[in-house]
Amino acid sequence: MRMFHTRQTLAAVALIGTVGFASCGRAPVPAENKATADEVTVAWINAFDSGQAAQIAALYAEDAHSMPPGTGPISGRSAIESYWRQDLGEGDLATKLTANDSIAQGDLLHVDGTYEVLAKNEGTSLAKGQYQQLWRRTDGAWRVQHEIWRLDPSLQRNMDTAKRLASVWTTAYNAGDAKSLTELYDEDAVLSTRPGSSA
Repeated sequence: MRMFHTRQTLAAVALIGTVGFASCGRAPVPAENKATADEVTVAWINAFDSGQAAQIAALYAEDAHSMPPGTGPISGRSAIESYWRQDLGEGDLATKLTANDSIAQGDLLHVDGTYEVLAKNEGTSLAKGQYQQLWRRTDGAWRVQHEIWRLDPSLQRNMDTAKRLASVWTTAYNAGDAKSLTELYDEDAVLSTRPGSSA
């Protein structure tokens, strides 16, 4: 994942959006807006938990930019919808989003927090990390303009995570569940097999 901007930098970005008003007088100081941050967070959780990529994409601006973990930047609502469709798979996922901080100014709202993705049936934690979203209000509706997701670096050193993922793979394999097994692989994954020796 990419490095996050500091709070000060994001405040400066918010100020850019109101530069047109600065010449008419003093621009308002960005302030916390927890109520709106909680509102958009709930909307995003509900969309994700629906398992419908189109419902998630509806929360993005047409020219939105997204930086998900493990891939390059994605631009445009259509491309973002395609990403979420692939990421959701069969939609047996649930997410926990916790908005820890927010900065609002005019029609801009910046939210940063933490997330965790869970398998609905098992409640198993599949991923967690941090996120930041910049929402823009257009025609009275809030839409994601920019976002970045970051996997928790501790997972890279956590053997429990490796054991848990290995268990999920083994369970699907032993059950002969090809569908669930296939969903554990990335779209462009490469599988290398080694022929067994004959007796």
